[in-house]
Amino acid sequence: MSVRYFYRVRLLFIIFILLFTALAGRLFKLQMLEGDKLAALADKIRTQIVSGEEFPRGDILDRHGVTLLDTAEQPAVAVFPAMLQETGQVIAHLGDVLGLPEEKIRDRIELAVNYYAKAPFILKTNLTPLEKKQIEQLALPGVYTVPVQSRYGPNSLAVHLIGHLNSIDEATWEKLKAEGKTGPGKNSYKKSDVIGVKGIEAIYESYLRGNEPSHYLAATVDAKGRLLAGLGFERIDNAAAEKERANVVLTLDKQIQNIVEEIMDKRIAKGAAVVMRVPTGEVLAMASRPTFDQNAVFKYLGKSERRYEFINRALEHFYPGSVFKVLIAAAALEEGIVQPDEKFNCTGEFLFDSGLAIPCWKEEGHGLLTFSEALAQSCNPTFIEVGLRLGREKIIEYARRFGLLDEVLIGYNLNDFPSVAIAKSSPAAIGNASIGQQGIMLSPLQVAGMIATVANGGIYQQPRVVERVENGVGEVLRMWQTPAGTRVISRPTAAKLQAMLAAATTSGTAKNAWIEGWGTAGKTSTAQTGSQSVDGKEIINAWFAGFAPLEHPEYAVVVMVEDGTAGGTDAAPVFKEIVTKILVRDMNTSEKAQTESESK
Repeated sequence: MSVRYFYRVRLLFIIFILLFTALAGRLFKLQMLEGDKLAALADKIRTQIVSGEEFPRGDILDRHGVTLLDTAEQPAVAVFPAMLQETGQVIAHLGDVLGLPEEKIRDRIELAVNYYAKAPFILKTNLTPLEKKQIEQLALPGVYTVPVQSRYGPNSLAVHLIGHLNSIDEATWEKLKAEGKTGPGKNSYKKSDVIGVKGIEAIYESYLRGNEPSHYLAATVDAKGRLLAGLGFERIDNAAAEKERANVVLTLDKQIQNIVEEIMDKRIAKGAAVVMRVPTGEVLAMASRPTFDQNAVFKYLGKSERRYEFINRALEHFYPGSVFKVLIAAAALEEGIVQPDEKFNCTGEFLFDSGLAIPCWKEEGHGLLTFSEALAQSCNPTFIEVGLRLGREKIIEYARRFGLLDEVLIGYNLNDFPSVAIAKSSPAAIGNASIGQQGIMLSPLQVAGMIATVANGGIYQQPRVVERVENGVGEVLRMWQTPAGTRVISRPTAAKLQAMLAAATTSGTAKNAWIEGWGTAGKTSTAQTGSQSVDGKEIINAWFAGFAPLEHPEYAVVVMVEDGTAGGTDAAPVFKEIVTKILVRDMNTSEKAQTESESK
């Protein structure tokens, strides 16, 4: 070994010893002399996580697997209670910018502080651009704008059917405790949780509720609650969450639901619409107006003048008026007590032996007309006479056949309601019932089922609104099959009635519902409510119930306009607009599919 090589090794060894000594000295200084100072500095830098999902829940989907909730990432306000400074001022600022009651904000912060170790939470989602900008300009320690997957987006559909969530009130909390659903367990409810209180959200709470969010947002902040520059929020996915929740798949078609709601927003301030698939009884759309904001339920609580926003008018019961003549006609034709061409004479009223008179809407009367014309022209005296021929028991029997007595919506809980309650031994009661007034109260859903039965050749299908419940990986947990239909009137009777309803749209009171090229059939109604407006004017509900196309009917559609003027002018045009858009959509979809098939 050369002398030069020996000196080189020795030099490298000396350099290594010097570097090691310097490093050891530095470590000694950091650990022994500056340890307390560094520990304090480390304590000032911490990581906090907040749910990246507003509420950990499964989705509510349409028949094609498309969300109806408009679920998407939206700007939200996240609050980190441990980092708040001057909480009172923070609450005031947040209330002013976000339009939230200060009490609601304070309660939410106190809940996190007192019960959940100051855990961060989402205060509000779906921020407007202005709200987001103002929150960021305030730069409040412990308050940040973050991208959060909201439960309900601004274009959420079918809100009355789907329902909404709310915080757990004391009564609900006590009920959950009694059921053993509270406590320290992972699946237990906490006071800070939300719960479904209406509609699908409530009925399928046990399936929809999740225990963990689909992802978290992690923030690195200093002791003053300020995000460390350049770090922001990091997304941490949680794959296990999808296994702990389920999705509810409805029979609704999102495109059809959207068509209905867009038209209603333009044309109906108060009322309802239902679209049903004729061959199966599946509900394709259901909408009610006025509507409400699922993200701001507090706005409607405790204000009696606004409580009606929550009512699903598609499932509420109203006097149907002349649309009930469809059932009277079906029963009378089936029983053979009248034929479409039988002649009647309308003098403008029907006079009972007691002296009571029920007028026709046409004061001077229709004169001589056939039974078919009486349906097309909605002649009251004719239908009172036919209803008296049928009698109370037969009317009730056919109401039962058409599903009007045992109201069912498969997959959804309905309240019991006496839809048909005709007084015994009273010709006047039978007469009023025959024109859909006293003793008859139906929901738009029930009327849709009735008109769909006629369109379906006399076969009644129980309405259905839920298809299945499936977990996050698509495994079916529960399934609702369409039950076999029940024949309630013969095919010849249904054909006669279909022709009579078609006459109503071509030459009767429902001309505004006719669609050239496809054809429609149906019945108008201008129903008295027995109520008066503030100016003393009688409130009228306007209806139209019909089906389309005329050949091979696919859709039964019911439109009800509260506080309207007449079915032919208020409801029939809305029916026409809804059905036209649906049929055009179907035609375009069919043409597109054919083009794609030919190009392969």
